[in-house]
Amino acid sequence: MPRTEDQRPIVVRSFPASDREFADATGDALQDARVQRSDAATLREVVERRLRGSYRNARIRVQDELADLGMQEIVWYAYRDGRIRDNDPSRERFYAAVATARRTIRESEAAIEHARSVSRGAGFEDDTVEAHQLDDAGRDAGPDARPDAGPDEG
Repeated sequence: MPRTEDQRPIVVRSFPASDREFADATGDALQDARVQRSDAATLREVVERRLRGSYRNARIRVQDELADLGMQEIVWYAYRDGRIRDNDPSRERFYAAVATARRTIRESEAAIEHARSVSRGAGFEDDTVEAHQLDDAGRDAGPDARPDAGPDEG
């Protein structure tokens, strides 16, 4: 469990609770930021800034001291939408689609890096692989296509 400079652990409650991708992103951001061993306020700012790279409305609020009832941890409330909002199926579908796209990008990058590693192991250099441009429909436009060329100029 991440701790602040004063060694108190931080517990994060994310909203909406049903968005596991946001909860995971919050936990990952906190784990990455904790190496700074900063005070809780600075740590919160770093985590919030990182979250806003993917969730532009994300906000983190610290539980008020009056509500902590002598707890030994610091409680953060992470709001994906900046506040608690009523459930909106279309908004949830949007966030689910974006989360799927992010996951696909991460998995694709890992697969590409693995393929590069294997090709280097087989004696190929990274610069020997021909780059191909895709046309507007996502079809391979060939190795000689210019990135700025229109569909008829390729």
